[in-house]
Amino acid sequence: TFEDVVRGLRHARSIDFRSVRLPPFGSLLPLFPRIDALLAVRDALFAEDLALAVAAEAVRVDHETDDAPSDARDEARVGKALEAIGTNYRDPLTIAGLAAISGLSVRRFASVFRQVTSETPYRYVLSLRLLAAADRLCRTEEPVLQVALDCGFGDLSEFTRRFHARFGLPPNRYRRLYRR
Repeated sequence: TFEDVVRGLRHARSIDFRSVRLPPFGSLLPLFPRIDALLAVRDALFAEDLALAVAAEAVRVDHETDDAPSDARDEARVGKALEAIGTNYRDPLTIAGLAAISGLSVRRFASVFRQVTSETPYRYVLSLRLLAAADRLCRTEEPVLQVALDCGFGDLSEFTRRFHARFGLPPNRYRRLYRR
């Protein structure tokens, strides 16, 4: 299956993964509603299609970095920043502040962060905020504005624009469609 996926990708030449990193969170985020739906649908063709989409994205992201390789020490330092992001993603964050937590220069932090997560720090935080918002929209009756503010967005219009761009639906429609 992976060989078939790789044959369809322009830059990938083999199925050998060049690095060990977190999944490409942001680029996989639009697949999350389909993954949730898979639990209810139990359709083999749907499952196979979804598996191929996830595999293709994993291979594509693995082959796109050109930065100097990171070492285990740098990756562990970025791990400290990832823990801070996981705890504080709702708060205003800066790359300089995250770099300081990791003990790396801003440039090195950004490079290693991208190697570890397959995303920039901004895109990673945005993905966490959107995922938290999507989860709350499905689990609660809270107003969309409250969900947006609680998940770190400054205003409803920005939240709605970003949510729609990532999930392909406005928040209220997403809530109706994927309500648990």
